[in-house]
Amino acid sequence: MKKQYLGDIRDLFKYDLIQRILKGISSLKGLTYIPMLSEYDPKTRDGNKRDFDKAKKSGRPGTNNEKLTKCLKNYKNIDREKRDFTQIRKYFESNGFEMRI
Repeated sequence: MKKQYLGDIRDLFKYDLIQRILKGISSLKGLTYIPMLSEYDPKTRDGNKRDFDKAKKSGRPGTNNEKLTKCLKNYKNIDREKRDFTQIRKYFESNGFEMRI
């Protein structure tokens, strides 16, 4: 995972899936998330993986999760070098799930 890609539609799918698993298995009370991080590459652009409206129209998984979509859209406004993946913890905790990163 590169910082410049944080909050894209791939994260929307991933975090929505994690949330569904946590909701679906009531005995799970939390999650330990261990991402594989790659260094920031200034030559690589964000690409078009942030068009949540287009993704929703195409029926991509996770796009009906409005609260998560809103949370991830905020990453677009943060400089690519300063994006912090640990901020997703706040989203999960606001939904009643403990997350350790």
